[in-house]
Amino acid sequence: LMLSIIGLGSLIGSLIFAGLPKGKRGTSLIVALFISGIAIFLISIFNYFFLIILMMFFVGIGDAGRRSLNNALLMEEAQPEFRGRVNGIYTMNFGLMPLGTIPIAAIASSFGIAFALSVSSLVLIVFSIICYLFAGRIRRL
Repeated sequence: LMLSIIGLGSLIGSLIFAGLPKGKRGTSLIVALFISGIAIFLISIFNYFFLIILMMFFVGIGDAGRRSLNNALLMEEAQPEFRGRVNGIYTMNFGLMPLGTIPIAAIASSFGIAFALSVSSLVLIVFSIICYLFAGRIRRL
């Protein structure tokens, strides 16, 4: 059920973010990152199944926005002769994701899953705020 709700959120998020005009996609990327962070943080503090399910929907929206906009903006901004290399590096990101689970798993093992989710979500939230405040070039994409 939870994965289905994430999938529904991803579908709706993809439809929302796919049609954005130029000039709004960079800010939308940052907003999608922020939405993911807030939703994951709320999952870490909620104890009610239906509220967690609702937040999973927003995780799906934020994740779809981040993934689709990130890839689209990378390909759009890369010079044509470098697009293959840029796509290769972007794809390598997915292969390296398991390395990111090592510190989160260590935190979860030592302090609990809710704490690990809180830490990772706060990193997303802080990073999105920093990007919004200091990465004007990204906001203008």
